[in-house]
Amino acid sequence: MLFSHSGFMSVIEETQLNGTLLAIEEINGSGGVNGRELVPVVYDPASESAAFGHYAKRLMIEDRITTIPSSGATRRRAARRCCPSSSA
Repeated sequence: MLFSHSGFMSVIEETQLNGTLLAIEEINGSGGVNGRELVPVVYDPASESAAFGHYAKRLMIEDRITTIPSSGATRRRAARRCCPSSSA
């Protein structure tokens, strides 16, 4: 997951991170998804634009994550850093 829990964006994104973690806890408490527990992988891009793309690539390539929960602002920054031809 890409939510800043430090830096200027943390005011907004920390609550989104906490909400996402709570949802994962509830899903896992109900048996997970198709019987499998969700395991959050969380990185703090620290409100730095370059870090969003770096961590998005890391989640996809190294961690093999196919779904990246994040804020709308995070998705736009990560798309610009990760995939420069993107119109995000």
